[in-house]
Amino acid sequence: MTFISNSPATSDPPFMSNFPVRSTKLPYVTVSAKGISNGLSDIPNDGYDFGPDTMLNTSSPDQYGPPYTQSMGLQEAWNYALANPINYSPSSALYYVPEIHFVGGAYDIYAPVTINPPVYVHGETNVNGNNNYTIGNIIMKGQGSMNPYLINHVTSDYMINVIPDNVINTNIQIDNLQLVSAIGTLAYGHINLNFASNGKFIGANIFQSINLDVNLGTSQPPLNIIGVTSILLWNYEMYGNQSSTYPSSVFVASIVFSAQSCNFNGEQIYAQDLVNISGSLINPAQSSEYGLIFPSGYNSNKPIAKVVISNSYISFPIQIGLQIDDFEISSSTLNWDSGTSYLLQAVSGTSPIIVKLRMKNNALTGTGETTPAISTGITVYDYDLDEVTGNIGNYFPHDFSVNGTTSGQVLGHYVTYTANYKKLRLMFSAYENDTTTNQTINYPLPFSVIAAITTNNTPLTLSTSNTGLTITTPNNTNTYFGLVIIEGY
Repeated sequence: MTFISNSPATSDPPFMSNFPVRSTKLPYVTVSAKGISNGLSDIPNDGYDFGPDTMLNTSSPDQYGPPYTQSMGLQEAWNYALANPINYSPSSALYYVPEIHFVGGAYDIYAPVTINPPVYVHGETNVNGNNNYTIGNIIMKGQGSMNPYLINHVTSDYMINVIPDNVINTNIQIDNLQLVSAIGTLAYGHINLNFASNGKFIGANIFQSINLDVNLGTSQPPLNIIGVTSILLWNYEMYGNQSSTYPSSVFVASIVFSAQSCNFNGEQIYAQDLVNISGSLINPAQSSEYGLIFPSGYNSNKPIAKVVISNSYISFPIQIGLQIDDFEISSSTLNWDSGTSYLLQAVSGTSPIIVKLRMKNNALTGTGETTPAISTGITVYDYDLDEVTGNIGNYFPHDFSVNGTTSGQVLGHYVTYTANYKKLRLMFSAYENDTTTNQTINYPLPFSVIAAITTNNTPLTLSTSNTGLTITTPNNTNTYFGLVIIEGY
């Protein structure tokens, strides 16, 4: 096997090393936040493979002096891992390198870390009929949630970059890291995995993460994950506001975006097949302009086939800039306070379409509603609505109100609205029509084939069509109360 190593050749002092301090047979390489140079240990890198005592590009003892590495040994650890593969697979034409494991603590990163996988030339012919092998895994893991901290001091580039040229059919996993800009520093961005930049391997890799915490305060999107097949997140958390100054993360998956138990504050999500978000918090502190954004501009604005948000807590709004064929929000709590914006809002300058909007078994909280649930600019072709509980108000898709001709109100609530069955409940409250003109209440969501009045305990004379209810004028000052139910399909 031939390979050009990225690791520098140096003359090391007795207590420093560019390579592991011990001969390891472990399938991973360790990076420590402790060392002699930062006064946290009395042995190099606290006895682990790389750390603050690792040297980079030094050639004489006169050059030794902290910091010996600008990346706390992370760059050198990746150089070493790429230079020392642990396995290969002719059936997939992939080779595998050691994982990078952080021991814990705080890592100050002053220079960009570049992960640049080479192509191995192996003696064994692979499934492709040649001897070229590309990388099969890029994995970094911390010890646990929010441990360690990677403190970003880099202002001109991403803190961690993966060069995409030779990355294909690769699993990329980043777990248990807290990414944060250094105090007083507007970092450029934390992680950049842009597989669309060279146009070679778009949709050929998978990104997955457990317990990845991201702090804003970057000039570019803190996470830039573009052009992968699937994005799988568990317990991802974004802290801070989404704004033009501190951009949201950008996730672009050609097939699937899946997130469980996550905290979103303005992330931009692109996917062309399935977006599945469950058990998550969407703008929970209402500190962001938007909770989630499904923008236009990717893959010729091809529609997203399906978006499902379930068992989540949503503080409005969710912004849409393209067509979504099937959009479901189910079994979730929708926090709709006075002054908040739309549940679904069109991206400025776009005219998005939702082919079918499904609202299933949701609960509303909040003190009041001041805007409709769906902004102008969004066209919804079909609804599938089930019962909703809580402070409903007049602007949710299930609900509407109409004033009586003289006084009082008629409050409408769609209990169910599907293709095969529709049920509308109307509550008359102090309704009065002291004129000679009948009043018609137009249904915001019409019936398709037939509508029938199945319950009427008011004294009013009523008739219905597929599009509205006609109230025969009482022509008196009496006020009327009662329940009317209209069913059909």
